[in-house]
Amino acid sequence: MPYGEDSPVDLLIEKGGVFKRVQVKSTVPINGAVVCRLKSSNNWQVKKYTRAEIDFFAIYDLKNKKGYLLPIEEFEGRTEVYLRITDAKNNQKEGIRIAEKYIYF
Repeated sequence: MPYGEDSPVDLLIEKGGVFKRVQVKSTVPINGAVVCRLKSSNNWQVKKYTRAEIDFFAIYDLKNKKGYLLPIEEFEGRTEVYLRITDAKNNQKEGIRIAEKYIYF
């Protein structure tokens, strides 16, 4: 559980003395894709994350037990992400984000 109710940062990661701010999400795949909301909401507002607040989204696939790390620069302003873990049924190749590119563990 994150510390604090309204903080955009769920976790800090460190490598070589450099800290990065991470917003953590979890999901299960739908139709061969990791589908995840990149926003938070409550009764009063919908919160989109910015690079001023976080450096990465970390998405955990509960079914396959895999973690993905998505840089905010690529996903800022988006409210949802689809990462393909299997080929699309219609064989679409353009405009597809392959999950493997973002795998962290």
